[in-house]
Amino acid sequence: MAENQLFYIATSKVKEIRKGGSITYEWNVPKTFKNWKTFRSPVKASQTKVKYSKTAKDVPGARSTSRHVVPSGGETRLGTYFPHTEERMIAGVSRACEVAYYVRGYTKYVRTSSLTRQKKMAKNKYTVTKPYQYHKIYKDKPVVQKEYSIYENGLEFIFFGSEYYSDDGTAIPTEGHLPHPTGYKFGYFDVRKNFTVDSNNSDRDNSGSLVIKNVRANVATIELKWEGLTAEQAAEIIDTLNPEKDSKGEYTYLLVQYKDPQTNEIKTGTFFAGDRTITPYADGNIEEISVTLTEV
Repeated sequence: MAENQLFYIATSKVKEIRKGGSITYEWNVPKTFKNWKTFRSPVKASQTKVKYSKTAKDVPGARSTSRHVVPSGGETRLGTYFPHTEERMIAGVSRACEVAYYVRGYTKYVRTSSLTRQKKMAKNKYTVTKPYQYHKIYKDKPVVQKEYSIYENGLEFIFFGSEYYSDDGTAIPTEGHLPHPTGYKFGYFDVRKNFTVDSNNSDRDNSGSLVIKNVRANVATIELKWEGLTAEQAAEIIDTLNPEKDSKGEYTYLLVQYKDPQTNEIKTGTFFAGDRTITPYADGNIEEISVTLTEV
């Protein structure tokens, strides 16, 4: 094949076992900290009496600059227990992930009846060293390092050429890639539906007139074939094509970047894989893989 027709296939699956590559997990630190929770027994750093004010509001304080990793066996801090690991769902797979947390101070105003009679209120101050709240994070951010794939925004991109294209059409070089398909056939089909009740389940009614109508036109199909693959290359392609259920119980689709031979344009679309046919050699390597991708 003179030039690439298939650039990448991306899947939201996280592969647990990978020959020649591995998945590592990093701390998933949020850009904004929103899920703060209060310690069960916070201890004030200071308490002072100030002039009573109806408009005084509680104010969050500074956040710790570094995370505190929960040690093996867990720990209790200010009446709150933190486990060393918690179960987290990653692409539909339950995994025990390490736990860490950040803390922050707070300024709290307390108005009691006795203080109100004195026209006073208590100003309780909490700090990073004597915190009021905590924010958990988990070591559950998967990072894939492999010469022919990258992991970005919850998707693993498997490359089949020396470059792929950004949304604005810029060519981006790849560090490596799997073999490009030796066979590539592109086609369109139309989705038709029979809206007539007296047609005896055929495309024509009782008078012989055509009754089906197009409900969607130009649905893309891509027939792919790979030949002469190593066992590892074949395993990666097959694993990418095979669907699995996500955390919502729905089967995953594939994000595919390809060249449309009709328009000669690079396009990206969502597809599902049809029947996968694998022809192995006796030594475990693969003679041929074939599959048809159909646009969703």
